[in-house]
Amino acid sequence: MRKKILKREEGQSMVEFALIIVMLLNLLCVPIELYRFINIRTNLCSAATESLTNLTYEAIRDNGLKEEISSYILDAYGNRFGDYADDSSFITASNAAPQKQTYKYYVYSSEKALANGEDAALNPTQEHFEKRNSSYEYSTVELKLSVSYKPVTYLGSMAMIMFGDDIKVQTPTYHAVVFADGFKLAEGGGAP
Repeated sequence: MRKKILKREEGQSMVEFALIIVMLLNLLCVPIELYRFINIRTNLCSAATESLTNLTYEAIRDNGLKEEISSYILDAYGNRFGDYADDSSFITASNAAPQKQTYKYYVYSSEKALANGEDAALNPTQEHFEKRNSSYEYSTVELKLSVSYKPVTYLGSMAMIMFGDDIKVQTPTYHAVVFADGFKLAEGGGAP
């Protein structure tokens, strides 16, 4: 009778161990999937902001916005995003039509200062500056990156079965203003 009770206790400890090991494995899998999600999202956000920073006005003017962003991300981040950088849904980018902004700026004129006398050249006033017209072009760009990836742990795979599809990571929509190189003098604006 005593042997029968010991066998039951051994069976009970096996069942308890089986239940506990499943919970422990789940606890180990959650940080792995969470780390992957945070790592991919951080890399995506960095890639989005860096590609907007390095965007040229020529790419906007020549309708090569997505190509330039994709090219920069591949050059800077290599294969970190796998084949997603070639996928058309990886990059969602748009830009507003280029706009022209005119403004006036002032240039110190030594001729005007000398015309008013020697003291005026040493103490310049508003009369010694020439007003000139100029303009620049700019465009507003919006960029959003998104990636879908498959989980590596069995817990993530179970979540896929319950919730469907892959895990999708996307950046917020970033906005940037891209200016044209240099400026153009307006008609009759004078020498640069």
